[in-house]
Amino acid sequence: MPRPAEGETSRSGLFLDNGDYVVIRLNRVRDGDAAQMTDAERQQLRQGLMSLYGAAEVNALLRELRASAKVVIADDPQR
Repeated sequence: MPRPAEGETSRSGLFLDNGDYVVIRLNRVRDGDAAQMTDAERQQLRQGLMSLYGAAEVNALLRELRASAKVVIADDPQR
């Protein structure tokens, strides 16, 4: 979402897996100061980012495999 201008808000929305629609409103953004982070906070942030990137890579691989593979299940009665 874009950073809202001073005194303004940014809005966005998305559909959830169950079909519900969620509206998100961002009132402000507070910039952090990485120099103020402890080593433990940096490590936690690093691990969180690695987890997010890893999940994104796995999801991309699964999408590609589903798009390019022909799968036949031997016990599939609709075959």
